[in-house]
This record gives sequence, structure tokens and C-alpha cells, in this order.
Amino acid sequence: CVTLFIAFPFTLFPYLLIGFLIWTCLCASFTVKVTVASLVAASLSIPSVYTFRARQLLGGAYVRVNRFTPFKLFFASDKPFPEDKAYVFAMYPHGRLFYSFGMLIGCFHLFMKNRCKGELRAGVTSSFFCIPFFRQFLEVLGLVPATQKTLRKLLQQNYNVGLLPGGVKEVLKGTCDDHDEIYIRRRAGFVKLAMETGAGLVPVYSFGENQLFKHEPSSVMEFLRSIDNKFCAVGAAIIPPRGPFNAPVPFRNQIVIAVGDPLF
Repeated sequence: CVTLFIAFPFTLFPYLLIGFLIWTCLCASFTVKVTVASLVAASLSIPSVYTFRARQLLGGAYVRVNRFTPFKLFFASDKPFPEDKAYVFAMYPHGRLFYSFGMLIGCFHLFMKNRCKGELRAGVTSSFFCIPFFRQFLEVLGLVPATQKTLRKLLQQNYNVGLLPGGVKEVLKGTCDDHDEIYIRRRAGFVKLAMETGAGLVPVYSFGENQLFKHEPSSVMEFLRSIDNKFCAVGAAIIPPRGPFNAPVPFRNQIVIAVGDPLF
């Protein structure tokens, strides 16, 4: 139940909400349309609110999820990171649902408290913040739009930043059982950002992330690649991730998250 609760906001909720808004526009009465429009406008105008308590609750939930989808952490060394800078945690691969990235965000204060000071804020695609109500959920957990301006501001405030540099382009490459495909070409902006702000750069890799959900046919992924950034900002999100019995929960495969030493 906890796994479904965590996966639901990122898998089904956006689709149900968008479907409800479309139904409202096409079929609802004028009064309902005005009410829904007012709520949407209010949602998009509410300022960001981030609470560390919400992050702690998320971490506790992920500890419970560990019983369903076990994950292990591997560190390149036992030495703590230097405390005179913030860090950019660049994680690969993206996967269908960035499940491991969620673990990194939710449990950062648990397994990194003796290695890296400060809190971790995570950058995700800006398109998510255009979805009313869903954006409030993201902001409460400390997620922010992955724009250079926002991330630069956080690093200057000594927040650590987590990123999935491969982004949607990597998702659209599809997933396989026997190998991972990552998208690195023209994705060096996060390195430049870390150097310009004096932050460190920490590589993170999640082994098993791409095997958590069913793989979409290559023809489907090719179609999604053709419409990406043309008709839909997040092409891969058209098809929800599917696990056992096509439910929006992952398979019970083990994940190994390897955290390297800072490159600089």
C-alpha cells in the first residue's frame, strides 16, 4: 500500500487530473466550469512551500518501500565530503519513473547525514509545474523546476541539488533487461553550473532502475520520440509506467545505488 501511495502521484494522478479537466471543459455545466477554473487559477498562483518535515515523512515511507523493492547503497569510499561547498548529485539512468531518484531524495537525510551536510533539493522537468495541484505536491517535497536559474539560486544558498541529466530524452530511448542506455550528448550544462557556482559534482548510478517496469515496444518509443517537444513536452509520460498486472507499481527487483566521490 505504501508503494502504491508513493507511485500514484507520479503515475496515475496527473492523467486522472488532466482527464477530469478535459471532461470539465467538454461536458460539465457552466457553474462547474467556473468553479474548476477558479481552483486551477488559485493552484497556479499559490507560492511555493517547502517543509523539511514533509521530506522526513517521505523518507520514512521509502524505508517501508525498501521492504517491497529492496535497495542497497554503495559508496566509493568512507570519507565524508568536504563541508565547504554544496554538491550536485547527477544520477543515471532516469528509468521510466525515476524510482531510485525518489529514494535518493526521500532518504538523503538518512543515509547521507554523516557524509554530506545540508539538504537536497531535486530538479525535475518544468512541465510538471504546469499541472495544477500536482505542482503543490512537488513543491512541498522540495522539488523544483530543473532550470539553470532555479538550480543556480539553490546552490548559492548552499542547498545540495539532485538531477537526472538524461531527462526525457533518455526515457524516450526505452529500457531493456540486459543493458542500460543513457543520454549524455549535449547534457554538460550541469557540469558547467557546478563549476560556475563552486559546487562539487557527485556521480550516482542506479543499477536495476531500468528493470523496475515493463518495457515499451521500440515502435512506441520511436513514435514518442517523433512527437517530443512538438505536441507534448513530456512525450514518454503519455504511457504510464506498468509493473505487475499492469499496475503502477514496480517489480520486486533489487536496486543498487552507487554513489561516487566528488569529481571536484
